[in-house]
Amino acid sequence: MTLPNVKAKFTLNPTLLGSSIFSKVSKGLISTEMDFPTFLHKAWDILEPATPLMDSWYIELLCEYLSLVTTGDIRKLLINMPPRHGKSNIVTILWPVWSWTQKPFLRFIFCSYSASLSNKHSVDRRRVMESPWFRENWGNVVQFSEDQNQKNEYENTARGHMTSTSVGGTLTGKGGDVVVEDDMLNPNEAESIAARYHSISMHKNVLSSRLNNPKEGRRVIVEQRTHNQDLTANVLLNEKDWTHLVLPLRAEKKTIITFPVSKKEIVRNDGELINPAWMQ
Repeated sequence: MTLPNVKAKFTLNPTLLGSSIFSKVSKGLISTEMDFPTFLHKAWDILEPATPLMDSWYIELLCEYLSLVTTGDIRKLLINMPPRHGKSNIVTILWPVWSWTQKPFLRFIFCSYSASLSNKHSVDRRRVMESPWFRENWGNVVQFSEDQNQKNEYENTARGHMTSTSVGGTLTGKGGDVVVEDDMLNPNEAESIAARYHSISMHKNVLSSRLNNPKEGRRVIVEQRTHNQDLTANVLLNEKDWTHLVLPLRAEKKTIITFPVSKKEIVRNDGELINPAWMQ
């Protein structure tokens, strides 16, 4: 699945342009082609300079599924995985940023259980895109619009935008091509009927209507399971066509996991940790 890093360059006929114009235009069309696994490993150090990203089968698996969301081959992806295993860094921060290197016109809406958490994710995404490494490789592809560059909402010159909100927040007049829901329920409030209701209501009554094109828009939910009546349970019971990726901390039985693109198979034995090295 990993592709070599190459410099992609459109070919223009210099005879059709003045030499100085040709030089400027051709330089502006140079950008780096990089698949998501490679991007993830290179960009991780910007977010977590003191905590290297460990090579693990489940990270590669996430990359394959998320890449299929970017291409539109998967439109509704529900991910359940344990906390402290990089889920927000991978799914909510670095994957959308990589998607802009492929399709800078994409419009994202993000939602989490609190405004402070949503804002942190938003700031981290922008931190990656403002890094010298990112600017060197994709500065000509992803350029922030000066008139829309706030902490929780920013736009690029290709008309792509990223908007962050929280459970209970408003999205009046906002639409997107991709809606990402990351931990809609605070784990400390999992036993609260009201908290579970608000997270499910936000999903069903607000975020479900935010897709610009309901037939082609994409939705991603990532959360740790905290209750048998949480958002995941509600989605599985009441909604159709979700691709469900389940990555428990410890395998409850022997499980064979098939990768959606490479078709590689991983066998998790009963009781096996998702990443033993991470837990040491």
